[in-house]
Amino acid sequence: MFQDDLEGDQMQTILFHNSTERKEDERESFTGDLYTPEVIQATTLHPFKVTAHLYRAHAFFHALKTRDLRHKTLLLQRDVRDMDVLLGDRTGGATYVDDALGLHSGLNKFRPRSRESVLTWNFMSRAVYAAGGYQPKCGFDQALKHSLQDIVMQVMFMINKHSRQRGRVIDFREILYGYYRHDPRHGADYIVDILLTYKKYAGRKMTVPVRRHAYIQQAFTAPEFREEMPDPSPPPSEHQGAPPRDGADFNSGDADLPTAAAAAAGGAQTTVHFVLPLAGRYTTFKRFLSNFESACLRGEERVTLAVILFTHAYEDRRDDTVAAVATLRAKYPRYDLQTVHAAGAFSRGLALQIGARLRRADALLFFVDVDIYFSRDFLERARLNARRGVSVYFPIVFSQYNPRTVDAGEERDVFSIDDDVGYWREFGYGIACVYNSDLHVVGGFDLTIEGWGREDVDLFERFLASGNVTVVRAPDPGLVHIYHDKTCDPGLDAAQLTMCRGSDTNGYGSTRRLADVVYARPDLLGMTDEDDDEDGDAT
Repeated sequence: MFQDDLEGDQMQTILFHNSTERKEDERESFTGDLYTPEVIQATTLHPFKVTAHLYRAHAFFHALKTRDLRHKTLLLQRDVRDMDVLLGDRTGGATYVDDALGLHSGLNKFRPRSRESVLTWNFMSRAVYAAGGYQPKCGFDQALKHSLQDIVMQVMFMINKHSRQRGRVIDFREILYGYYRHDPRHGADYIVDILLTYKKYAGRKMTVPVRRHAYIQQAFTAPEFREEMPDPSPPPSEHQGAPPRDGADFNSGDADLPTAAAAAAGGAQTTVHFVLPLAGRYTTFKRFLSNFESACLRGEERVTLAVILFTHAYEDRRDDTVAAVATLRAKYPRYDLQTVHAAGAFSRGLALQIGARLRRADALLFFVDVDIYFSRDFLERARLNARRGVSVYFPIVFSQYNPRTVDAGEERDVFSIDDDVGYWREFGYGIACVYNSDLHVVGGFDLTIEGWGREDVDLFERFLASGNVTVVRAPDPGLVHIYHDKTCDPGLDAAQLTMCRGSDTNGYGSTRRLADVVYARPDLLGMTDEDDDEDGDAT
C-alpha cells in the first residue's frame, strides 16, 4: 500500500498541475520561480494560458540543457588532463583550455602563498557570519539563497538517483548550518550540515530523520567573451542638441554646453541637476563647493546646483553659505547655481522634494550629501545608468573609516579604495540619480519622515515595488563618503536612531585594524604580561 501511494505521488509529480499560483486566475500560472523540484522533475506542465509564459518555460529548459552541456564539457576537460598525466605529456601536447578546469572536485585546489591570500570561510545558520567585510553578521541575500537552493536540489537529485532500485526515498528538510567561500580561480565551495527524512518502503518500512554533511563545489567553466558592436547611428536623444551660443545660461537643463567628451561622441551630454540638502556644516560645504568646481565647472560639465538650506540650531551660517554660492556663480555666470531657503526643522526628504520641484519633468536629478566627494567620471556613469522611464541609479558609495584608526594622519588619495581605508556602504540609499518624471510616478518622498535617515530606504523600496523602472545598484569608485564624527539625536524614533548609531559604529575601522588595536592591549583580553610572554616563548 505504501508503495502504491508512492507511485501515485510520483505520477502526480511527473504530470504536474500547478495549483499554487493564483488559483482564481490560471493565466498567472508558472509566472514565479521555475527552478523548483516540481518543475524540474515533471514531464508535462499544466496549465499555460498565456503564450509568453510558455516561451519563458521553453527558454528556462534550454538554459538547463546548456548548463548540463557545460558540465559535460568540464568532465571532458578533466578526462583530457588525466590522460595527459598518464601519458606523461604535460607541456607540448596538452589540448585542454586551462589547467584549472582539469582539476577534479576538491576543497584544496587553491594553495595560498601568504597569509593575505588565505581564503576565509563564512559561517551560516539563521544568519551569515562573514570573516571579511565591514559587517560580521548579515542576512541571506538573494544570490546566496538561490545558490543554496540550486546546490541542495542537485544534491537531492544525486541522492535519489537510484531510489527506486534501492526501495527508499530521501526528502530534504533544512540546512542546519554550513560554511561557504569563493575561490576566484575554481568556483564556490560549500560545507553544509543537512537534515533529511529517510523513507524506506521496500522490506521493513520506516521513516526516520537523518543528518548528513555535504561537501560541494560549484566549479567554474571556461570564460566566455562576447563582442558587441555599438549602433553607428543612434537616434537623437531629447537631451541632445546644439552647443549654446556664447552667453547662454544653464536654466533647468535646456541649454547644452560643449565638452571634449561630448564633441568626440558627436553629441551633447545630459545635464545633471545636483540637489544638496544642508543645515549648518559650513566648513564641509566649502570643501563640497571646491570639489564641485574642480570636477564640474572647470571641466565645463553640464550641471546645475540647488542648495536647499535649513536653519541650524547651533551653527547658523546661512549668510556665509549663500555668499559662497554667489561667489561661485559670479565666477561661472553661465551656470545655474542657487540656494533655496527652507522653513522648519531639517528634513532631507522635504529638501530633495523642493529641489525636484525646481526642475522640469525630463531633468536628471542627482540627490547628494555634503559629505560626498565625487569624480568627473561618476557624472558619465550617472547619465548612462539613469534612463528616463527605464532605470534609476542608486550607486553604492565607498565610505571612509575614521582616519585616526586607519592611518593616524597619513596623507592618502581621496579615491583610494582599500579594505583598511573604508568600506562599501551597501546599506545606504541616500545617493541617487533619477529622472524627475520617474520620481513623480512613485509619489516622491514621504514628507512625514523628519530628521536623519529612512526617507532614502522608503524611496528605494517604492522604486523596487513599482516595477516601472529597473533599479541599478553597483559600487561606484567615483563616490566617496568623507568620514566625519556623527551625533545621533536621541529624539529620533527607534528605527532612525538604530540606523544612525549603526552607521556611526561602522565607521570606526576595519575588522582587522580594530583587532590589531585589541591585540595591542592584552588587558582588554584578560591577559597578564606573564601570559603574553609565555605565548611569545611558545611561539
